[in-house]
Amino acid sequence: MQTLLADPGSTERTRVRRIPELEAKILAAESPDWKALGSLSLHAARLKRQFSASLKEFQQMHTANTKLRDAELKDAITVHKADEILERESTVAEFGFDFTLDELDQAITRDEALEDAKDVVCERYYESAVDGLYDDDEDDDDLDAAA
Repeated sequence: MQTLLADPGSTERTRVRRIPELEAKILAAESPDWKALGSLSLHAARLKRQFSASLKEFQQMHTANTKLRDAELKDAITVHKADEILERESTVAEFGFDFTLDELDQAITRDEALEDAKDVVCERYYESAVDGLYDDDEDDDDLDAAA
């Protein structure tokens, strides 16, 4: 369906791009055809609305498909990990998932790297916050000693 929407969108886009050239030809004539120019303007507005509607529909479908693929990937990773834990051959395809084992391994590696990065950032943030607390206490001691 996305492919069907993408093709008409490119046709509409091509037609919209040709309009300035056609307008220039009409205006370059010795006696411009104002009726033709008005019709062309109306046609251009219709094409732009069609293109915008097609683009919006395509974007909505793409978003929905991306969410569905992400959910399926998550489930396929779970099945793949279970297969590895149980030391059995992959059952991912049997459950109707359309991912290669390499894709699943790459997704797992990416997810693990992201979790590791989050842990490092949280640890650094926590250390900075704790250090900041102790620094304030030392400043208070300095103030008490000066008083």
